[in-house]
Amino acid sequence: MRSRYSFLALVALAACANQRFYYSTQAFFTPQEGLNAQAFDHASIKTAVPPADRRVGGSIKFILPTRERIKATGITNPAATTPQGIEYLITSSDRSYELMAELVRQRGAFDSVKIERRFDTASSPAAESTTFVVWLELPQPGVWSWYIQGPSATKQQVALDTSVPRPVPWTREPLNDESTRSPESRRM
Repeated sequence: MRSRYSFLALVALAACANQRFYYSTQAFFTPQEGLNAQAFDHASIKTAVPPADRRVGGSIKFILPTRERIKATGITNPAATTPQGIEYLITSSDRSYELMAELVRQRGAFDSVKIERRFDTASSPAAESTTFVVWLELPQPGVWSWYIQGPSATKQQVALDTSVPRPVPWTREPLNDESTRSPESRRM
């Protein structure tokens, strides 16, 4: 009987030892290592963002999902089964969403950039006192979209181009241009 418990303890220890935390294509042994890689990546993204060519003025508000909303509908990774893994995905997702607002603030096109967190981000915001509102909808697991609403109060989806290659910060080597571009963009 004792050997059975020893075996189960060994299996549990091996499972914990094999847990990996991923950021981009890199695997890390601790959540903090993954979050450090993300912070390094975000810093390199920020240094590459130029100031705005022209000022828009006014204000812009980013409505981001709360950590509870991210947990409820923003985690679709089946490997996130432990509390530590789930917390890691919530934190890394939250940081990525907040990066959008930070980049807009850094460009300096608006007089003010505000961040508000809401559980319900699936509906269009009511009339706001800001010139522009940007929000991330997470209506159900695996489904998300960014939207913007300007002075005309018309909701428009924000298209994000994730095919643009950029350096991988921990290798400091550029990604293979052809492997990261969509077939449509390769034809251009």
